[in-house]
Amino acid sequence: DPVHVPVERGDLSRNVRLHLHRAAIVEKWKQNGMEPHDVGIVANTDETFTRDFLRAAQICEVPQFEPNQDCVKPKLLPFAMVFEGSADCIAQHKTWWHPDMALGECMEYIGDPAVHKPVERTALGGIHGPFHVESLEIRQRDDAKESFPLWNGGDLRTLDGGTRISLEGDIDWSEVSRSNGQPEGVTAFHFHNFFETLSGIRQKYKSSKEPLGAINELRMMAACASNRVDDNSAAMQYRYVPGGMESIKGPVPILFANAGLRKKRNEELYGIIQSD
Repeated sequence: DPVHVPVERGDLSRNVRLHLHRAAIVEKWKQNGMEPHDVGIVANTDETFTRDFLRAAQICEVPQFEPNQDCVKPKLLPFAMVFEGSADCIAQHKTWWHPDMALGECMEYIGDPAVHKPVERTALGGIHGPFHVESLEIRQRDDAKESFPLWNGGDLRTLDGGTRISLEGDIDWSEVSRSNGQPEGVTAFHFHNFFETLSGIRQKYKSSKEPLGAINELRMMAACASNRVDDNSAAMQYRYVPGGMESIKGPVPILFANAGLRKKRNEELYGIIQSD
């Protein structure tokens, strides 16, 4: 059945529209048979957990997936490696904190509203009433006694309230990070700005109104594609890892292990920048 989202109203900002779209996701989960013991993921199309993270979520005993949750901080979040425009343009010391994963028991339409009582919502969809949102951080009031309200898809994407999981094992991440600046303990990937034209990139930033960091992100991408060092970047997170994929330790996207594919994309990205 269709889920109707009132996105055509002229008074809705972009963020409100996004929140309403994401809120509707959980209603479709319910229609498709999701149960409280199932796990849901909200992600943009350029984000994915690593295969190992997904397998661990399937087969390991995860505290956030045990029954009878209070749903205060139900999310599992990754440390995502950020690729800017190309497989070899990897941001130093920078990680993204999406996608978002949570148990169905804590989601609207799936969990029990008699236990996690609904509350009035703001125009953006944030939870308030006996519970409130301050600076996008979920806090329970000291006098709140009942379990936390159920989350919708917009909450799952936007609000704090979970645990970030990094990869552990035999790799000395601190040593690796010191040697080439790669992010530590990666459990997801963010394929950022993989456009075929600069007009597409410009349209993205124009429509999304995401100016913060955009200049430095694009500057790093241009420096990487041109094989030059950008020492003028505002912060280390806007410099790229020397050597690209060849110098990375730990999990990498399987497709990006193909050196020929990486070379072709690097050449394509360089051509796009040179033609501008």
